[in-house]
Amino acid sequence: MKKIILPIFLFCLIFSNIQTNAQAVRDRGIIPVAVNLNLVLRLNIIDGGNIEFVFNSINDYSLGMGAQAAVLGTGANAAAARVGTGVGTTPLAANLMYRTRFTVSASRTWLLTYGAEQATFMGTDLPTNTLPLNNVGLTMVSAGLNFNAATGLNSTPTTNFTTLVTAPFSLTQFPTVLITGIAGVSNAGGELDNEYVLFWQCGTANATGVTAMNAVSLLAAGTSPAADRYVTNVLFELDAL
Repeated sequence: MKKIILPIFLFCLIFSNIQTNAQAVRDRGIIPVAVNLNLVLRLNIIDGGNIEFVFNSINDYSLGMGAQAAVLGTGANAAAARVGTGVGTTPLAANLMYRTRFTVSASRTWLLTYGAEQATFMGTDLPTNTLPLNNVGLTMVSAGLNFNAATGLNSTPTTNFTTLVTAPFSLTQFPTVLITGIAGVSNAGGELDNEYVLFWQCGTANATGVTAMNAVSLLAAGTSPAADRYVTNVLFELDAL
């Protein structure tokens, strides 16, 4: 019996040694992967970067001039949103003179503030001549895809968009909030998503807005404004929320 057990014992030792020497060798490589999200904020004024009202007649002084938004635009009828109705004696064909079209490209929810650089319009012939800002008013429409007539706006101004179409808001000093996002809804997007059109009017005495224009025409003003060219810079500032 001893002659049988010994060879078996030696075979087990040899097999166990072979298994130990045959263990696999492992290696590891590392490839770093990063996602770099750069903030995108871009305001682009497409047209209407210079607005000028020229009063040459008594009708101009008594009725005012400019344009007013006619259609609450959506992505489907954006072209209609870029056309205003006549104010005073201003013909429809001239309304593009009083229109500013701009777009916003933003990678996150955004806020747009605007306003005049000074508290009043300043005379260029005589700097002591001033004209109140509220003689100028604006209406605004959205012509981008971020507006949806069925579900509401992804971007909204501080007052209801429908109101801003029918009733002008007075020009005020910077900074005044013009557009901000609805709570819980992002207004991020590109130019096709966020397109807006401002229509400007002056001296129309259209005091129906939330921030009302001057209710008195330039002709009926208690103190007639002196003949001068009155100017101010209107600033627009885009910020991320």
